[in-house]
Amino acid sequence: MIPRPATRPWRVLAKRVSQILHTVWDPLSIDSEPGAQTEYYDYVPEIVRLLVCDASADGIAARIEAIRREHMGLPGDEARDRQVAVMLIALTARRPPLASGRLFCRCFCARRL
Repeated sequence: MIPRPATRPWRVLAKRVSQILHTVWDPLSIDSEPGAQTEYYDYVPEIVRLLVCDASADGIAARIEAIRREHMGLPGDEARDRQVAVMLIALTARRPPLASGRLFCRCFCARRL
């Protein structure tokens, strides 16, 4: 299960982030493996936090590249990471503002970005 904040908009955003990580980013090439949908769940909260805090495409691409290199020990794929970052940012362009987004950013983003 994807960690919370548990409001519906957060859950929807987290689910869409997870889908993009699994189907487009997928550095382990496991999208067709049965039961592999949860493989990248650990990275979803951090990506959602970056999105809610209006991180740039470059910032998100750098973070997912770091995940690929540092956590998975895989070589970088700058073009793919940038493509995924742009897709992730597009998710936030279509959503209504999250009521708790500003508070969340003040509490977490300043410390972690």
